[in-house]
Amino acid sequence: DGGEARAPVPDLGFAFSASLSNTRYTLERVIGEGAFARVLCARGSDPQRTAYAVKQLVDVQSSLDNVVDEVKLTAKVASHPCIVSYFDAVYEPSADVMHMVLEYCGDGTLKDELDAEAGTGAGKWAQDKVLVHLLQILLAVEFMHANGVLHRDLKSENVFLIDDPLGLRVRIGDFGLAEQVHAPGLDARTNLEGQSKAQGTFLYMAPEVITGEHYSKAADMWSVGCILYEMANSGISAFGNGYNGYRSLVDNIVKVDVAPLDPALYHPALSDIALSLLAVEPAKRPLASQLLAHPLLIDAFARLFPVRVQETLLAAT
Repeated sequence: DGGEARAPVPDLGFAFSASLSNTRYTLERVIGEGAFARVLCARGSDPQRTAYAVKQLVDVQSSLDNVVDEVKLTAKVASHPCIVSYFDAVYEPSADVMHMVLEYCGDGTLKDELDAEAGTGAGKWAQDKVLVHLLQILLAVEFMHANGVLHRDLKSENVFLIDDPLGLRVRIGDFGLAEQVHAPGLDARTNLEGQSKAQGTFLYMAPEVITGEHYSKAADMWSVGCILYEMANSGISAFGNGYNGYRSLVDNIVKVDVAPLDPALYHPALSDIALSLLAVEPAKRPLASQLLAHPLLIDAFARLFPVRVQETLLAAT
């Protein structure tokens, strides 16, 4: 017909829209950008002009398996109230771009909040504020692991915050490195050399991942420990923010020399939880389900969440 040749639509294995222009979403401004994707704010065509986050994954055809995995795993766990909601996938063959339409988290990330407060000298978080965020993170991680999903890049930058009517302001997001694992122990082999190198962000990466051993639920829990330590230390990493280069950082993580939490602010049991999550041996780290049965967290759940919120969270497990 003389028209411009279009890239073939790949068999993605899930339903998606064929063109963004034919959907109810209108793109607005860029709110985040990385090497392989960028995120834009979009508005719906509904009377309220509902805000969405649209994650654009580029060069779909050259990384088809990764794109398919990210969309499928994002959608699989998105029903949990503490995980970013998934609404739609829109593939545009002419640009070879996949648009993932997600819940818009207008309060930024946990890292943004910690950095902003540190800049104002606001001081360390009160224990209850730490606990209410930790509980939501643990509930999300428990749900992921129960569904056979390893996140593999848990960090404060991937803990998104939202003004939620129920008061559940935490949303775990960015499943770009996530993996579906079917083995009973939820293990994935890592290898620092070659194509299948260790995935994640070094400041949150467990020792066994750095050394090329198994990546398991315990590695995700190590990352949760790093996030907990940040929340209790004004955003400062458990391994320091002033390390001298990559090798120094790796040595520091593998040796795991971490100070307890401030005893003037935090119950010894919370400090014990933080240190147990940063145990060198993966088998010594508690799983999310085990921590949620800890007396300190059971008490916090009952005290800090209204009954209707408790019911919502328990119904999602």
